[in-house]
Parts: sequence; C-alpha cells; structure tokens
Amino acid sequence: MKISRLSVLKQMKSYTKSVKGSIAELQIIPKKYFSLPVQLVEFLEKKKVTTLIWAVSALCIISTRGILDHIRPSGIQKIIFSGEVMPIR
Repeated sequence: MKISRLSVLKQMKSYTKSVKGSIAELQIIPKKYFSLPVQLVEFLEKKKVTTLIWAVSALCIISTRGILDHIRPSGIQKIIFSGEVMPIR
C-alpha cells in the first residue's frame, strides 16, 4: 500500500488540531535542514523540541559529523527510532 505525502500531511494536520491548546505541539522539520546539520540542531533548540520520532539515518547525519559535540539541543528527552536498522559502532 502506497501512502501519498498529501495523505500523511492531512493526518498530521488532523493530529495537530487535536492537541492544539494542550502541552504538545507537532513540529515538522523542513527537508532542507537535513542537508544543513548545524541548522537542524539549531531548529530543534529554537522550537524547544522534546521528543524526536526519527529514522536512524537522521541521527547519523548529525552524530557522524560531530555536531552534537558542539551544539546540544537542551530540550530533547526522548528519541524514538523507526524504519531502519541501528548501525553498530
């Protein structure tokens, strides 16, 4: 079953309406930030992100380049991985 990007965005829009006014807010990270790892981490800090639901490759982008040695998003409490095998270090 192929899921279109539009259907995912509609579901997310529906989800954000259900949590509006609560303590949660959904942040969709623009694609461009995954090409700019420093700006990606700055985005996470600026938006006060506390929980990430990421593919393993997203974390690899910032960890393998040593970005987290210099900039650490202070609000991150949980990282949930899905969709890929975790590489062995």
